[in-house]
Amino acid sequence: MAALRCRGGAGGISIAKLRGDDYDRLWLLRARPGVVLPRHTHLAVNSRWCYMARTSWGIRCSVRVRLAQRYLGICKNLGALETTRMLELTRLRTLEIRESSAPGRPAYLSAASGLVRLGPRFYVVADDEYHLGVFPVAQGEPGELLRLFPGTLPHGPRARKKRKPDLEALVRLPAFSEYPHGALFALGSGSKANRQTGVLLGFNAQLEVEGVARLIDLAPLYDGLAAEFDDLNIEGAAIVDDALILLQRGNLGGSVNSWVEFDLRAVLAGLVRGNALDEARPRQVRRYDLGEHHGVPLGFTDAASLPGGEVIFTAVAENTEDSYRDGACVGAAIGLIDAAGILVSLEPLAVAHKLEGIDAWPALDGVHFLVVTDADDANVPAQLLSGGLAR
Repeated sequence: MAALRCRGGAGGISIAKLRGDDYDRLWLLRARPGVVLPRHTHLAVNSRWCYMARTSWGIRCSVRVRLAQRYLGICKNLGALETTRMLELTRLRTLEIRESSAPGRPAYLSAASGLVRLGPRFYVVADDEYHLGVFPVAQGEPGELLRLFPGTLPHGPRARKKRKPDLEALVRLPAFSEYPHGALFALGSGSKANRQTGVLLGFNAQLEVEGVARLIDLAPLYDGLAAEFDDLNIEGAAIVDDALILLQRGNLGGSVNSWVEFDLRAVLAGLVRGNALDEARPRQVRRYDLGEHHGVPLGFTDAASLPGGEVIFTAVAENTEDSYRDGACVGAAIGLIDAAGILVSLEPLAVAHKLEGIDAWPALDGVHFLVVTDADDANVPAQLLSGGLAR
């Protein structure tokens, strides 16, 4: 050990290169007990698909490879040797609304689960409502509700949870067919039969939502995922180039975080033909291990696309073993996946907000974003928070 040429870095960590060629690199990290390792990524590559794993703030790192024809282990960002910082978010507002969705309901959204920012307003779906929330970006003004589903949900927590459509993802679709200015597409989680409905709402020339909401049967789309996931739970959606990306959320019960990629043209064509989504089949599935916090795995909760093919996502460590029951949120993070599908950043939050929706845009100093929260408590209003990732 004394003969190794170690280079010192921040946080009392040193590094030595043991072996390196075009196909394999092996590094040795040395540090005092208790020192947190720097953020780094392990990438397993084979001809069919990739499995990414990332370490951060002391979480475990595991790389599992299936059908491996060649294993390539790469540690990135080791040269920086920086200790992990905790991401601080700024509270902008709570999601108050002018009128509640029904008599006896609070005048705010509590279970915000999807977010799209567009011009002077932002749109929010809540997983326990029949409405879409429309809010001004300018602070202080309450939002309004637009009806998505007919009828009224029960007030009791258990009955409401059983009946709710569980809209968990919200994405802006490009112009197509009878939607010349694009549309908002909300998707149910798919975790139960009554949670397999989506909603389309078109934009006008001023990019304001108008017209009657159109309900979409997502069962044909989700049926194609039955062979991939025992416990389906779609939590995020994003448009990347010619693809619609859906994010499957992992949990303690063994469900694995996954990126499911559909041909966007096939999805739009199915919507044009009227709920004919049975012809849209996933063309790629990627598995991601985001690590764990206090023994609870981080799971995807939403995503948004960035220029150049990057995707920013939210993840939380929720102490539950399935897609139906709620659990305590013991950690949260925001991460980036690059255009090649590699997990390149995962920043833990200083406060474990249960983040459920995100929208983001590039800035000179990195990426700025807005996020919304769901406290799993009808007595707690959802929050709109802001933050940024440095480049």
